[in-house]
Amino acid sequence: MQELRQIYPNNGYKELRDALLEEKGIAVTRRVFFEYCAVYEPDLLRQRRRGHGKYKRKNFYCAGVMDLIVIDQHDKWKYLFGLALHTGLDPYPNEMLWLKIWWNNNNPMLILSYYITFLKNRGATSLITQSDLGTENVLIARAHTYLRHRYDPGLEGTLQHRYKGEKQNVKLEIAWSLLRKTWVPGFEQILQQGLINNWYNPINIVERLVFRWVFIPWLQAELDFYMQRWNGRKKRRDKKKILPHGVPNEIAQHPERFGAVSFAVKIEQDTVKELEEIYIEKTNPVFYLVPPEMEILLKRYHQECGSPMVNRQNCWDVYKCLMVAFSHEYPNGLDQVTANQWTQMDINASKGGDDRLPDQWHSPPQRMFSDGTPYLGGAFGGIGPGTSKALLDPFHAAHNFNEEHEEDALFADFSDEEPDKGPYNSDYSCDESDSDSDDGEKGIEEKAVEETLLADFTDEE
Repeated sequence: MQELRQIYPNNGYKELRDALLEEKGIAVTRRVFFEYCAVYEPDLLRQRRRGHGKYKRKNFYCAGVMDLIVIDQHDKWKYLFGLALHTGLDPYPNEMLWLKIWWNNNNPMLILSYYITFLKNRGATSLITQSDLGTENVLIARAHTYLRHRYDPGLEGTLQHRYKGEKQNVKLEIAWSLLRKTWVPGFEQILQQGLINNWYNPINIVERLVFRWVFIPWLQAELDFYMQRWNGRKKRRDKKKILPHGVPNEIAQHPERFGAVSFAVKIEQDTVKELEEIYIEKTNPVFYLVPPEMEILLKRYHQECGSPMVNRQNCWDVYKCLMVAFSHEYPNGLDQVTANQWTQMDINASKGGDDRLPDQWHSPPQRMFSDGTPYLGGAFGGIGPGTSKALLDPFHAAHNFNEEHEEDALFADFSDEEPDKGPYNSDYSCDESDSDSDDGEKGIEEKAVEETLLADFTDEE
């Protein structure tokens, strides 16, 4: 527990118990976990009880699964460590579709490659996509619009992508906030060791490339694990949330079990390959972790160091071993010509593809609700289900909407309120749906102890 608390200092009860099971193979009951917290973390319990901050509740309208995919980048590590993050999310089930870390998130072809990988795995896409105004998102806008026009000719002339201003891509702002709160602190502490001890200077091209080679694959594996937990765990109960309560993966795969419908547009793999050939230049330097010449050197140095598997404990030891091996072979450092070439590759990697949209594409219509909140999805050409027949008739033929589901597909109005700050009120928290082997008959005293502890972990008064 002490080791996990170091890497996840702000995680709540359920996240920490899941990590204990998945990372250490130790399963404990709620009662045992609560007793541990009461003895060893009483300050955190008191902090949770007080709560922190008040948030204004806002509405976000969505019609169903795959109505909308929102994408966004995260730059807080880019200028500190040279690491850039990117993610895609389906807001209706709150399913994270990808979560990537790389040394760049500006190249439109790189961002599109994340979307194309998703298409290959899922074999379907949403009605519409959404991002902020950055040019790195232009190729996703073009490619997604190409797909929607290909499978629905009635949409020709419309851009099937919505742009939102800074800080207006609300669902992903919340997702990034939760990542910063629950995952980032422990790993940032590890990364800071390189700066504090002067092992790593992001300005030095050799140190930067060695750092990428060691840290990015390891951190990607850690983020894959985070995404697996995000999608595979039931979120904290929210009495004001109207969207289905459940595991994101289950809602996405079986929406009918939750009274929802899926708007997923099936995509053939041949079409995905065609899309890749049109928009992706695979030789662009952004797709290389390090230059090919450096890759050969680092693989050899890694073998000389004993081919260690990078983890939380040895990551900087592996990095330092590779740097020592490099300095032995190149005691005078990298020659200036090669250094300039590799630096220029980094600069060139930020460019890729045409960053303009066709002038003839016009934005899809947008429906505004009485509370001033817009509908951002793509159902019925952007107007959405649940509207009057007079509004919907022009879109019926083009979108082939199944009328028997029309009433079931009414907009879901759900909360974007962030949880109170405090380690015992993270995105995951206990509720009556949690069950363990010890949840059967209990003695009166045992029940009283558990109920007292439960009061510190729930939002219900």
